Amino acid sequence: MNVTKKSILLACIFGLLSIITWYYAYIYTPQKVVDMSAYPTFIATDTELTVYGEDGRKEKSMTSDTTTYYDEKQFFTFIKPLITTYKYENNTVNLWHLKGNTGDMVTDKIANVYGDAKVYPGFDDPVIDHADSTKFHYDFATNEITNDERVTVYGKSFTTDGTDFKFEMNTNKATYKGAPHATYYPQTK
Repeated sequence: MNVTKKSILLACIFGLLSIITWYYAYIYTPQKVVDMSAYPTFIATDTELTVYGEDGRKEKSMTSDTTTYYDEKQFFTFIKPLITTYKYENNTVNLWHLKGNTGDMVTDKIANVYGDAKVYPGFDDPVIDHADSTKFHYDFATNEITNDERVTVYGKSFTTDGTDFKFEMNTNKATYKGAPHATYYPQTK
């Protein structure tokens, strides 16, 4: 055999060995499994979520500057959230708003609002102007806002604060169970 035929035969044998080696290395190399649950399903800006009741009327709505959603956890995070609840009485709608700097929500169960959190009415002639705290917890099932830390409620002629705060949005009833303190300002006429 001359040198050219030997070179071609050796090149074919080494080429075949290379292909076989690559094939077995590819098959027997463990594949990496990447856990995608830590990554969000989507991130959206200027979002609005609305929940409608069986009668077709709005029950709750939420807007935020940025919304991040994790599908596997059914979990949302928000920047600048604003939650609004709608209470229909006679021919009027009473709105209550809950806002803060950041927030999170488990779908259709609970929402938490953090940082400069505020609850305030969206209707005429309310009893209170607003309630402030560092955070609020909102329960969708009971339609209640709670906070075990200090909450300050401001009205037209009073301020009051305390801990273990609970605000029942269905009845417009706010209560403190811990360390209440109230200041009333006389009306001047």
